Amino acid sequence: MRSTARVVVVFSVMIAGLVALASMAGARGRLADARDPQRLAALAAMDEALARYDVPAAVQAWRQARELGLRTRGWRGPAEAADAELRLAAVIERVDEAKRNARELWLVALFRARAEGAVDGALNAAEGFARLGDRDAAVLALRIADKLAARSGAEADRAHVRLVAERLALPAAAPPPPLRDPEPHGGAGACLRAGTPPC
Repeated sequence: MRSTARVVVVFSVMIAGLVALASMAGARGRLADARDPQRLAALAAMDEALARYDVPAAVQAWRQARELGLRTRGWRGPAEAADAELRLAAVIERVDEAKRNARELWLVALFRARAEGAVDGALNAAEGFARLGDRDAAVLALRIADKLAARSGAEADRAHVRLVAERLALPAAAPPPPLRDPEPHGGAGACLRAGTPPC
């Protein structure tokens, strides 16, 4: 009986230690984002270069900000680089290429936010995907944010998820649409086109 009690105590202490380590790692990631003056300076340099229409300097500063953003542990670095990519693309008229790059960066931000348990990071990604017109990715990000908010237990997080979902006119935790076999009614993709009858 005593050995069973010891095992339970040791196991409980190990679990508590792992939880403490996980929370310290998350806090360290958030602090690293907040204390990243080099990345923030590169973003500011890009915006200043854009303001004076110095495109080569803006591109160089964005590349530096992107590289530094990907090196950070948190979600903010990639998310801010994605947003900067779109600002730059509007000036240099390369929106399609920028959308692909921004999508990749917001995906990185989303998965980092999920790992951190950061509801605001997942919501930032959802808004970014919505700006790109990627509804499926936006819904996925909202689902992740909703799960993170439920896990945190904070009603403010749940309310924030609902607010963003309403603003984007997307369901926060809606099930995905059913997949249907498109072949019976007009070949591949017939069921996926808007306005077609159900397959």
